[in-house]
Amino acid sequence: MAVTGILGARIQNVGTETPGAYVAVGERFYLWYGVQNTGQLPLMIRGVYLCNGAQRPEDMSPYRVFAPEGVAAYVAVGETRTHTIPCTMCGQDFGNGRTCQPYLHIYCASAVGAILPDMGMWLEPVKLEVNALDMRYRPAVTALDVARTPNEDSAQVKLNVRCALAEGANAQDAGLLLTVRWRAREAGAFAPEDSVTVPAAQALTAAGAEITLADTFPASGGFVFRAVFTDGYDSGSRETILARAAVNFHLAGSGYGVAVGMYSSGTEEAPLFECAYPARFYAGIEGSTVKYSTDEVDTGNVWLNGKKIYSRMVQYNTGDGYNSVEHPFDFSNMATVWIDQSASFLIYSGDYISVPHGYVAGNGDRQFMAQPRPYNNTILVVSDGAGTAYIRLLYTKTAG
Repeated sequence: MAVTGILGARIQNVGTETPGAYVAVGERFYLWYGVQNTGQLPLMIRGVYLCNGAQRPEDMSPYRVFAPEGVAAYVAVGETRTHTIPCTMCGQDFGNGRTCQPYLHIYCASAVGAILPDMGMWLEPVKLEVNALDMRYRPAVTALDVARTPNEDSAQVKLNVRCALAEGANAQDAGLLLTVRWRAREAGAFAPEDSVTVPAAQALTAAGAEITLADTFPASGGFVFRAVFTDGYDSGSRETILARAAVNFHLAGSGYGVAVGMYSSGTEEAPLFECAYPARFYAGIEGSTVKYSTDEVDTGNVWLNGKKIYSRMVQYNTGDGYNSVEHPFDFSNMATVWIDQSASFLIYSGDYISVPHGYVAGNGDRQFMAQPRPYNNTILVVSDGAGTAYIRLLYTKTAG
């Protein structure tokens, strides 16, 4: 008590600057504090310690983080000496957990050895607003394999996940959590309900954790999988892609379609033969490849803007001699319209001679031409004799 009356001090203005929410043992951070001398003699700061608990263990040496030296450690009577020091988090008694908030303990001694040789005092400890962590587990997902099962076009998926922790980490720690999420490739985010928890302890073995997910992955779609492994303080992740199921040749149910390199989209109402790649037919294609009809025909081709190209045959009678006649025609549902010159021609009456679209005789007497005029819903036909003009229109629709 006599020493307390002569020596007196207290800790003030304590704070920390850390690189994250937790500082693991062995990691660096900054600590600042002030020591106010409230006694009758000048003091020397002899040691700064971080220890889990206000009660000091008998041996404080493992918890020393800084030992001030020289004039900076001197605190005159009535003075407050402030320090900012870089520290390395020392090992702590974490009990049954992995974290703690250590206390700052400071030991001061008389700066006047002749009066009170080797006399000192521990200041009232202060709990720090810093979270000490026993170690960095450094959770990592080292492999994430996904495959359709039991067949390449199945909707079930088999997962194999392998993980790793830093040397010395507790592989049975209750805080370890391994989650696998998935989403369609075109989706922007992972939905909370599309996830599964995987046994972390099993994933840490050489074989990894293997699970099978139910029929939720259609063969026609691709999916993104992400595994996240965390210990509650740090986490690691890995992503992989489950591609749309590969297919070489597909026959649609009930004979509605045949597809090469893709799944058939044929239906009973619209059976199709489809190919996912550019096709070459070295021996040609048997059968009609162009259908001529006065009804609308889907040519199977598309225009520059991606719209389907349709065709339709129209025919008009032409009179004797030179004629230039506008014939009424309804263009109301057509967008881009042009003449298929290779399939448009004029056949003269009597001799049945035919001339192609755009024909002009050497002397200028014989000619044939047609021109669609959507602006006034007519087709102009120019001819030089009696006969029948056959005109094949190609067009895209205003809608679709």
